[in-house]
Amino acid sequence: MLKDILGQAWEAMLYNRRRTMITMIGMAWGIATVVLLLAYGAGFSHAIEAIFAEWGTNTIGFFPGRTSEQAGGDKAGAWVRFTLDDVDRSVAVAMAELDDGFFRVRTGRTSTPERAYLRAMAELGPGVVRSAEVAALLGKKTTQVAPVRDTLMKKALCFSPRFNELAFTVPMFDQFMKRWIPSLPS
Repeated sequence: MLKDILGQAWEAMLYNRRRTMITMIGMAWGIATVVLLLAYGAGFSHAIEAIFAEWGTNTIGFFPGRTSEQAGGDKAGAWVRFTLDDVDRSVAVAMAELDDGFFRVRTGRTSTPERAYLRAMAELGPGVVRSAEVAALLGKKTTQVAPVRDTLMKKALCFSPRFNELAFTVPMFDQFMKRWIPSLPS
């Protein structure tokens, strides 16, 4: 009986070769798709694991309240109180770290015209700015600075929420630009 079934299958495959070929291609395509999706999933999983493994490795948390362990000569359960000076020092250190690390890396790959454009955007404030206003601050026409704007958007330093409008992609970037380049380039 098995011999008859296999014989009929073979005859059907020979009789309709085009359908047989399309079916074989479809099976190969399905197998390749499954293999690619599994590989993609494994790669994505490794990337997520690597991201979360580094998450918070360079972070300090400040929590007022009582100590849970003995530290610095004080017994466990001592009150921890922050003063405004502690907060001011922490903010200054955090801003210096952002300037020297995150912000500096993002601006390290910019050209002089791009830095001038970013500084002009910063001059207009942290929110959404109009392309024409940035061009006016630079003393140029919008069409003259359009290639610079497009390059900055490709580098993900700014984005366009609506036609002819721009905003920084990172909060506080305008403040960094004002610290890094104190005055507007002429």
